[in-house]
Amino acid sequence: LIEIFEFKNIRKSRIPIFVKNIKSVLNQLNLKFTKKPFRVDLERLYRGRESRLYELAKVNVEKENGTIQGYIGSESDHLVTCKNGHKSNKNLGVLKRDGFNCSICDNNTKYLVLKNKIEQRGGVLIDKKLKNRGYSNLYNWICDKGHKNKTKGQYLFNGHWCKKCKYEKKRIKIDKDFFIRVANDNSLTTSEKLRKLNISSSVFYSRLKKYNIKNLHKPQDRSLQDISSRSKGEIYQLDPLNLKVIKKYKYLEAVRGESNGKFKPEGIRVQMKKNKKAYGFFWIRANDYDKFIKSFI
Repeated sequence: LIEIFEFKNIRKSRIPIFVKNIKSVLNQLNLKFTKKPFRVDLERLYRGRESRLYELAKVNVEKENGTIQGYIGSESDHLVTCKNGHKSNKNLGVLKRDGFNCSICDNNTKYLVLKNKIEQRGGVLIDKKLKNRGYSNLYNWICDKGHKNKTKGQYLFNGHWCKKCKYEKKRIKIDKDFFIRVANDNSLTTSEKLRKLNISSSVFYSRLKKYNIKNLHKPQDRSLQDISSRSKGEIYQLDPLNLKVIKKYKYLEAVRGESNGKFKPEGIRVQMKKNKKAYGFFWIRANDYDKFIKSFI
């Protein structure tokens, strides 16, 4: 019987021989063989036998003020009771290698740590026990402002808190009447309104939608814009016959305004790279003018 339970040592081919021997002994004892499962008393079976593995495992259990049942085989899980009375089945090899710790006690401790973490900031943990994946699982809790949340436990230890509270802190508080008054002021451009309200364009347009009002603004004077510092230099408009400069533009984007929309930068840009005409003229950057002329000589 011990050989059967110490299944690491038994070979499959020996099982039929074992059964045959058992039947022979049963016949000698005038006992009937049945296929009904036999519930063996393992403690009785192993009584008086010794195991170094069991002794080492027992030492580790007793270090933690726990108790372990009598030896029932090196391959069998043994019933272990912790100091708080929680019972669990443990493998001797694991007890020897890792020592003994009660998973129920550990979970209770971790739950209390999580509960205290939330309560320290004025919140309340709704869940009553630690979940199966520990702090990696989602927990229901209420913040000090009464907002309900569902967050991974580890996030709380990483410093995260109520998302709704965080959103409310970020919300920019603007007087509604003042906002409507500025939005309806048609003497200001939209940019000037944003500076006066000290808000971003996204907040400005979301408030317009919220209050169901239109942005009455002063049109921007594009002629006053100067983007020369961000441009690639002057643009020359050339006569297609003699390649003489007809007109100089401060930068490519200025072509549209100075031609009253007749010439468009997007139409010139592609053709200029290919040294081809656009709107019946050649266009070239000032820095490339000499090189362009030499290519036609």
